[in-house]
Amino acid sequence: MAGHHGPRMMRGAGMRLLLAFLDTDGDGSLSENEAQDALGRIFSAIDQNGDGKIDIDEIQSFLHGSDGDGMP
Repeated sequence: MAGHHGPRMMRGAGMRLLLAFLDTDGDGSLSENEAQDALGRIFSAIDQNGDGKIDIDEIQSFLHGSDGDGMP
């Protein structure tokens, strides 16, 4: 299928790019702290109202690019 990436999207270059973003100390591996920090940043980006919880509306808004100000 042309243009269909599916699960293969995160192979090779995609995985190296992801590791480069997450590997903050540049040692070529991902530590538990680096993984937790990344997850915390993602959580904060999704938790639009800052209540420390993520609900389905916040997830949908995050996935569709809306930041709640009426602009996509």
